[in-house]
Amino acid sequence: MDLWKKLWIAYTGITPLYGKSFVGVKHLDSAIQWYCDVLDVLEVSRGTNDLDLDRNYSGTAVTLGYPTTKGRFFPVITLIQVQPGNIFAAAEHHPILFTKHLAKIHSDLTLKEVAGPIQEDSGGNHFFGFQDCEGNRIEVCLEPGHKLD
Repeated sequence: MDLWKKLWIAYTGITPLYGKSFVGVKHLDSAIQWYCDVLDVLEVSRGTNDLDLDRNYSGTAVTLGYPTTKGRFFPVITLIQVQPGNIFAAAEHHPILFTKHLAKIHSDLTLKEVAGPIQEDSGGNHFFGFQDCEGNRIEVCLEPGHKLD
C-alpha cells in the first residue's frame, strides 16, 4: 500500500475507494495479487461463498480492503473463485467502487496503466473504468455530492 493511502486512512479514517462489490475470478491467487498490486488493498478475510449456486457463482471468497488503525478494515471488493465454464463473472454485470477523490485515484491507476479516461454521463456523474487481469470490468465513480478534484 503506498504512503499516500496509508496516511490518508490514518488521519481521516476514510478510505480512498469503497464499495461492497463481488467479482468472479477463475484464477483466485493471481487475481488477489493483481488487485493488491493495482488497488493497494490487502487480503482481509477468506471463506466460502454460496451466493448463487445455480450460476456456479460459489467457491472460495476473499475480501480485499484497507486496514484501519483499530484492527478493523474497510472492505473494497470480494473476489469469488468461480466454477469452470462460468461465463457470468465478466459478462453480466460490473462492480462500481466510489471515491471522494476521483482525479487522484485515476492518476494512481493511470500510472499503473489500467485506467480509462474520466467520463461524465448525462446526469453529471464522473467515472472511469478499467479491466482486471481476467477481463472483468470495474467502474470507479465520484461519490455523489463531491466535485471532481
